[in-house]
Amino acid sequence: MLASAYGKRIYVSETATGKALAMLEEHPDSITALAFSPDRKKLATADGTWTVRLWEISTGKYIRSLTGHPGAVNALAFSPDSKTLASAGGTLRIWDITTGELRHAPDKDLGSINRICFSPDGNLLATGGGWDFTGHLWDVNTGNLLKSLKSHTGEIRDIAFSPDGHTLAIASADKTLTLWDVNTRSLRSRFPAYVDKEKMLRTKDRRKTYDVSAVKFSQDGERLVIASRAGTLHFYDVKIGQYSPTYLDIKK
Repeated sequence: MLASAYGKRIYVSETATGKALAMLEEHPDSITALAFSPDRKKLATADGTWTVRLWEISTGKYIRSLTGHPGAVNALAFSPDSKTLASAGGTLRIWDITTGELRHAPDKDLGSINRICFSPDGNLLATGGGWDFTGHLWDVNTGNLLKSLKSHTGEIRDIAFSPDGHTLAIASADKTLTLWDVNTRSLRSRFPAYVDKEKMLRTKDRRKTYDVSAVKFSQDGERLVIASRAGTLHFYDVKIGQYSPTYLDIKK
């Protein structure tokens, strides 16, 4: 399934056929974030009213609203077991999906989070983005901040846990990536975001290179795929600490 937002409406479609499965009732304001639960039963949405809403995918019916954010909600993520939802903007909220109860509301200004993800075992949560250029690692069960991951000089563009949960990758607008050891919460390595920065595609201005927009681990955890805002994909071998000499230009 695919969920897409346009203005105040959300459409759910079947990817194999393109058939429309449901159109959720109109939101009171423009959609700012959405996320499927891993068990494919629920959809979480957020809009400009700073409210998170839960929907039943099979019927398109509204379940409940989750309120408690003092500002915009920019990112949503379900835990791997689909029982917990994290929502974030300038603040972080952790919810019990079954009851709708707010489990944790850390008292910390996080500088407009735009990326959040759970560790594979669901016990940790990583957040990043905004003006502080810092990633944060949280204990999901207590809501406590475990570590502020400070190494970048630009906005956090994306974050990703390795499949085994031992490594966290952070991609930044400063055109670098960092790899963190989750167990020791220490910086493992830092490297440029592209195969060759000099050959990186440039804007017409030619003084500005595009920054990284997304990062993901391969299923075996041995490679990183890094996407740039110039429409290129780069492949990094985590074991040997080197890029593949080739990259894909997906605009061609």
